[in-house]
Amino acid sequence: MVKILFIEVPEDYPTLKSQLAEMPPLWALSLGTYLKVKIPGIRIKIIDGKYSEFKKIKAKIADYKPDFVGLGPKIQTYSNTLRISHFSKKLGAKVILGGIHATNLRREILKNRGKYSEDYCVDAIIQGDGEKALYEYISGESLSKINNLVYLSKEEEIKENPVEYLDLDSLPIINRDLVNLRKDYFKKGQPRMVNIYTQKGCRWKVTPGGRCLFCSLTDSIVRLRSPEIIWQEIKYLRERYDAEIVWDGVDRFLNSQEWFEEFYQRSFSFFPSKRPKLIVCLRTNEINEKIAKMLKKLNVYEVMLGLESGCPLMLVNLNKGQTINQHKNALRLLHKYNIKTRHYFVIGTPGETMETALQTLKYARNLARSKNVSATLMVKLRPYPGSRAWKMLLEKTGKKYIGKDIVSTSDIVEDWLKNFCKITSEDLKVLNKIVRSFSFLSALE
Repeated sequence: MVKILFIEVPEDYPTLKSQLAEMPPLWALSLGTYLKVKIPGIRIKIIDGKYSEFKKIKAKIADYKPDFVGLGPKIQTYSNTLRISHFSKKLGAKVILGGIHATNLRREILKNRGKYSEDYCVDAIIQGDGEKALYEYISGESLSKINNLVYLSKEEEIKENPVEYLDLDSLPIINRDLVNLRKDYFKKGQPRMVNIYTQKGCRWKVTPGGRCLFCSLTDSIVRLRSPEIIWQEIKYLRERYDAEIVWDGVDRFLNSQEWFEEFYQRSFSFFPSKRPKLIVCLRTNEINEKIAKMLKKLNVYEVMLGLESGCPLMLVNLNKGQTINQHKNALRLLHKYNIKTRHYFVIGTPGETMETALQTLKYARNLARSKNVSATLMVKLRPYPGSRAWKMLLEKTGKKYIGKDIVSTSDIVEDWLKNFCKITSEDLKVLNKIVRSFSFLSALE
């Protein structure tokens, strides 16, 4: 009997929390659901690192003795990912990485951690959709025939197979019973929140001249799930788990106006009344009076907005494709219909000065005075691998990061500030003290 273990790796160092209720790793649930359907009798276990100390994670791996271990590292979890990979390899497991970070550094990871390296702990990487590729890998399909797979050949060459984008409607509705929602995620005194995804990709990213400076998303197309199937899933979540809030975890909910219209219309047949609350992420230039009204009727409880900066020039430098006036208009409309908003800002845009940073802090503070603003979060700009910012950093730092898979977040922030900003790490400490003095803001992470 094949045993596979998916692990949501704990962060190497604690960072700013989203202030949303904790939810299970959707990537692991989706992969596990697909494998359950395709391989009868397969055993699947999911460990959520948010709830386990590292020693306990190792003990669970040793007790389970998996044949395959699937990991979805991020830059802030990569060191712990390698620790888990090493431990898993010692137990004889095959280790497969996937997700945005692994995709963007796939060649560097296999060169430094692949089968023929001095630090062998990773067997393969799956870029893009992992369901079909992982199934074929586990089933013993020839590596050269598995789309989306990146691996080392017998000649010690890195091979990248063609990328296949799956039809999202062909995938089964995610089986949340692979984890214990009620015990591990529904906390006493908090609303019962579950996460879904309605689509993949971002229309701004694939628009010629578009894409935010810090975006590291890898999808080169936009794919939309059928509104009919999404509402079936939401109804199932409501009936089986009594879900009160459904959070769409995608970066952009309104990729398509036509899709949104159908999503809106379909809602009435599934929930004539008493719809669960929804949380979605939007761009402010997409919101007008009509959209705001529709969101309210859909029972959208909260909208997450990447406002990024209170300085018009910084928005231009971030290539957001949005303006301060669009921000203000969107907030006015959303708050008019009593839809809460959650605001995200970054400090460290190219050309950032203390003056522009303070302008953003003041802007964020003024917006937060509204009773409809549920939270304001502020972070340092980090040039993640795969983003335009990362490419800019590589051009300025020579060989420092070339060919490396282990990247210090403190180093990249320091080098970014040095090369592209007019503020220093010491200035960030001063700004952090100011941020901490605002009750509505968390620390500048």
